[in-house]
Amino acid sequence: MLRSLRHLEYIVAVARRGSLVEASGDLNVSQSAVSTAIKAWEAELGYDIFLRRPAKRLQLTPLGREFIGHASVLLEQASAFSHASRGLKESESGALAISCFSSFSRSALPPLIARLRKLHPKLELTIDEDDHPAIVRKLRRGTIQVGLTYDLARDRDIAFEPLRSSKPTVMVHAEHPLAGAPAVDLRDFVGEEYIELEMPMIVEHGLSLFAANGLPTPIMRPVKSISLLFGLVRQGIGFSIGFFAPAGKRPDEQGVVRVPIANPVPTHSVVAATYRPLAMTRRVRTVIDACRAVVTDAGLLWRGPA
Repeated sequence: MLRSLRHLEYIVAVARRGSLVEASGDLNVSQSAVSTAIKAWEAELGYDIFLRRPAKRLQLTPLGREFIGHASVLLEQASAFSHASRGLKESESGALAISCFSSFSRSALPPLIARLRKLHPKLELTIDEDDHPAIVRKLRRGTIQVGLTYDLARDRDIAFEPLRSSKPTVMVHAEHPLAGAPAVDLRDFVGEEYIELEMPMIVEHGLSLFAANGLPTPIMRPVKSISLLFGLVRQGIGFSIGFFAPAGKRPDEQGVVRVPIANPVPTHSVVAATYRPLAMTRRVRTVIDACRAVVTDAGLLWRGPA
C-alpha cells in the first residue's frame, strides 16, 4: 500500500472511537484530514472500511474489521521497528568493520580484537588491513566504520581522532656504526639504501624528511611486506624509517635498532578515522575507546624519541 502509516493511525483511531470528531480530537488533526485519509484508502482498496449512516456512529464493515486487524498489527510492528531503530545509535551490539594500516596491524589488531571480545562480546567485528588511501575509500563507501591509520594525509570529510603521537626514528641493524648513537643526522644515510614499504604515502613522507632538511634523495628499495623490511635491515642491506613502534619488540624486529633523528622532523599520530558526515554511534565510540586503550596500554606503549 502506498498510503502512509500516519493515515493508518487515523483510520484505526476512528474504528476505535466510532467517530470522526472524537478521533480527530485525539489525534489533534482536522476532521477533513481524517476523512480524506479514509476515502483515499477505501479508493485504493476498492471496498468500504466504514458503514456510514446519518446521525449514527461509524461502524466497520465486515472487510473493514479484517482491515483494521491487519492495520493494528502493522502499526504495532512499525512502532517496535521505530523504537529499535532509534536505539541502534546507542547500542553496543551488532556488526562493525575496522581496517588498520598494514604497517602496524600486527601490533594493534590482535590486542584490539582480544579487548573488544572480552569487554563487548556482542560486537560482531570484521577486520582487515590496508594502506591509508584504501582505508579512506572504505570509510566513504561505508564498508568500514573505523580506520586505524596515520595522520600523514588529511581529508576534509574524514575525522581523525588522535590516539598516540610520536616522532619518526631511523631503523638500522644492530652492528651499524650509528646503532648506539643518542641521535643521528639524516645526511649520514644519504648514500645508503632506504628500505620502505611500497606504499605511496609512506614512501613520499619518508623522502620528504630528507627534502625538508635540504638533503638529496636516498637510494630507494621498496618492499611489499613489513617482515621483509625488517629482514633486510637486520642483514645490513639498508636502513628504514619507522614512524611508531610498540615497546616490546616483535620476533622479526630482533637485531634492528631504532635511533632518534636529530634533524627537525614532524610529530605524527596514530589516529582513529571515521567518515565525518555520519553521526558518531555508541558502537563506533566503543571501538575508538578500545583503540586508544590498546595503543596506550603499558604492554603496547607506542614510543618515540623524547
